[in-house]
Amino acid sequence: QSNYLASDESIDDFIDTDSSKISWTRGLKKELGKIRHHSFDENFISQGSYRPFFKQWTYFNRTFNEYVFQVPKIFPSDDLKNIAICVTGIGAGCEFTALVVEKSPCQDFLSKGQSFSLYIFDDMSTDSQSENTNFFTEDDSPRIQRRDAITDAGLAHFQEAYIEITITKEDLFYYVYGLLHSSDYRERNADNLGKELPRIPRVKSAVEFRAFSKAGRNLAQWHLNYETVQPYPLTIDAKGVL
Repeated sequence: QSNYLASDESIDDFIDTDSSKISWTRGLKKELGKIRHHSFDENFISQGSYRPFFKQWTYFNRTFNEYVFQVPKIFPSDDLKNIAICVTGIGAGCEFTALVVEKSPCQDFLSKGQSFSLYIFDDMSTDSQSENTNFFTEDDSPRIQRRDAITDAGLAHFQEAYIEITITKEDLFYYVYGLLHSSDYRERNADNLGKELPRIPRVKSAVEFRAFSKAGRNLAQWHLNYETVQPYPLTIDAKGVL
């Protein structure tokens, strides 16, 4: 028996292309062509952020997902908590948007944008380069090591501007989120925000920094806990909102 199917054409003739059952990617066809066997593993099931304010269950696995990029370093499992700021993709042709998530975002979550996380998780195991590495491990596993995504140099850049207050990397993370939601910031940088990733300036005073950081922290809580926060009181009739 051959260890390979004859050709790509024979694979297409052999497989069931019903997308409700499985989505055949180029990589998955290669796995079949090499007669490799893969079994379902419930450890790869997790929640993902499919669209803004809409979660969906996913099966996240390097074999069955064509491109995982750096997602395993940001959201390796539901047990390892993290948050990330997603921003609109460069040249998206729509208004700039930033939204924080605590579950792995879909590539089209915000027009193929990028995500910037609070933490990064490194897999320290010797087989971390294996295609089938299971990143879904327990909190106490020695294989996963957490580090800050914000660098020491980045933090120092802001600390030296506001020496009268204590600033942590978490404070800086929420400062960025607050600033990205500032209407003044968006208006001043509207042209650049459509062409490149956001640039984060230092505001004039420590008071302003604290205000943006506090606002960003509050916004993040509302945006992450949208299913449980108290709804804003509105009365809606046939003519619109009253």
